[in-house]
Amino acid sequence: MAVATARCVALAGAVGHLVDVQADVSSGQVGTTLVGRVDSALNEGRDRVRMAIENSLLTWPGSTKRVTVLLAPAALPKSGAHFDLAIAVAILAATGELDPRSLEETAFIGELALDGGLRSVTGVLPMVLAASQRGIRCVFVPEPQAREAALVPDMTVLGLRSLRQVVAALTDSEMPEAPPVPPISGSGFLSWRGAARLEEVDMADLVGLEDVKYAAEVAAAGGHHLLLDGPKGSCIPSAHLWVLYFFHEHSEDHPLRPVRPAVKGLRHFGLNRAPDRVGRAVRRCPRLAGRRGVPRQRS
Repeated sequence: MAVATARCVALAGAVGHLVDVQADVSSGQVGTTLVGRVDSALNEGRDRVRMAIENSLLTWPGSTKRVTVLLAPAALPKSGAHFDLAIAVAILAATGELDPRSLEETAFIGELALDGGLRSVTGVLPMVLAASQRGIRCVFVPEPQAREAALVPDMTVLGLRSLRQVVAALTDSEMPEAPPVPPISGSGFLSWRGAARLEEVDMADLVGLEDVKYAAEVAAAGGHHLLLDGPKGSCIPSAHLWVLYFFHEHSEDHPLRPVRPAVKGLRHFGLNRAPDRVGRAVRRCPRLAGRRGVPRQRS
């Protein structure tokens, strides 16, 4: 009996949980089983991982052995195809293709194609943040997302293109060639269209509104929310607020930071701008109270 453990991260919203991917290769009824509250996309990873290993000219033990993969903790729901790489590495370590000691303090994130190539996944930054907080010092990710993962300080990031390259990196052998990893499919329904126009925006360009500008500066300095109320033309344009409201790209403890990469529609937004929400210019008190009539005090 041979058991090996690789590590990945499960996301619950924007909160990451470190997951031990344990592979057991032993005698018994031939087959591959995934256990640990996996969803359908993750359960289909059995076929993806098998074909990726075989097409990478590596040894797949499932033809003559029983392969059992546990994603622990078993009570935590797990979803997504980003577990593929960790499952494949754990199986290869269990069969002797890799040294299990090379997997220590390392996390593996990425989806596998049938030819053994890596595919991009969403939510890499919150996963790497969670892994870093739990003692992981090295992470393997698809090549296009290495820059995103490198935002986490004190983390060694290896952005690779295929399973064979991952094996080569773990065994210190020659790095094989592989085609580039395609970006995440689809385009976001939201995108930032005016980045260039912020280069020359300055609060000093606004005439008047001294009390409003002072309130915006104080709110930005303290990191507070800001509500601007008044008739049309009496508030600061949102473009000028972009200049004030921002968070540093290395402040990994900012509560908004892990959320943005996890949301597909916002992935094209830059990491150095804070979000805003612009409401209607005119909002009456009854509408704010949530009813048509004038709010009445109960006796």
